[in-house]
Amino acid sequence: MDLCQMLVETNIPLYKVQDPSFKNFMLKYCKEILPDHTTLRKHYLKKLYEGTIHRIRSAIGDKRIWVSIDETTDAKGQYVVNTVIGCLTAEESSTPYLIDSEIVERTNHATTAQAFMNSLNLLWPEGIQHNKVLLFVSDAAPYMKKAAAGLKVLFPNMIHVTCLAHGIHRVCEEIRVLFPEVDSIIANVKKIFLKAPPRIRVLRATAPNVPSPPEPILTRWGTWLSAALYYARHLEDIRRVLEELDESEAAAIKKSKDLLLNTSVKSHLTFIAANFSALPDYIKKTRM
Repeated sequence: MDLCQMLVETNIPLYKVQDPSFKNFMLKYCKEILPDHTTLRKHYLKKLYEGTIHRIRSAIGDKRIWVSIDETTDAKGQYVVNTVIGCLTAEESSTPYLIDSEIVERTNHATTAQAFMNSLNLLWPEGIQHNKVLLFVSDAAPYMKKAAAGLKVLFPNMIHVTCLAHGIHRVCEEIRVLFPEVDSIIANVKKIFLKAPPRIRVLRATAPNVPSPPEPILTRWGTWLSAALYYARHLEDIRRVLEELDESEAAAIKKSKDLLLNTSVKSHLTFIAANFSALPDYIKKTRM
């Protein structure tokens, strides 16, 4: 049981116990022969899960609670809805507990509401205590708002609060839409240096004090704006590096050079840096 708990809590896959190095280490220093990973999964994993749920129920007790739901995708691309709960008390800060993770066919208001109810059924198997759910925290997606509106019928004391970080991210998205030339230069320069060691070497030789261009991902909040701030600081250095590259090697090189001939790109980057430079830090702080 302790071995299984250690593997789960340290995020080590159970099948790692079959690795010869792992087995030899445990045999040498612990004098123990390891069970098969299927034995751990069949006989101990469920007991650990049940023990964890029991500890969450004991920690919550009769206190009032908050609930937070967010969606993600796993390594297989499946939609996963995660539900986190915690106590609402004036005496101490709240400890969050992940009470449920569900794989769903799609993320919408119906699956969100169902995950919400399933989690509370898990917390209170003898009957959901509707009056003790005071706060529902989520992002500001339309389907989350729709789910919250429906749940308020069942939970009269519940207040729905949307995530501030998500709201700031939506502001960043609007900034990206308003400055298409900046968006284009970020996307094209990313293509130029992505998985291109020879071009990275040119960057190091031409502008040794300039870090590699960022690789923003639109689903990672604030990364596009951080990239825009990078170009606001290093635009002239990037221009010099691009002059060292052959346009015939990639269409992105020619496109980037053409964009840099447009004087509005520099003025737009200056405007973004002057007015929105604090937003990425705000996103980080509000997500902590």
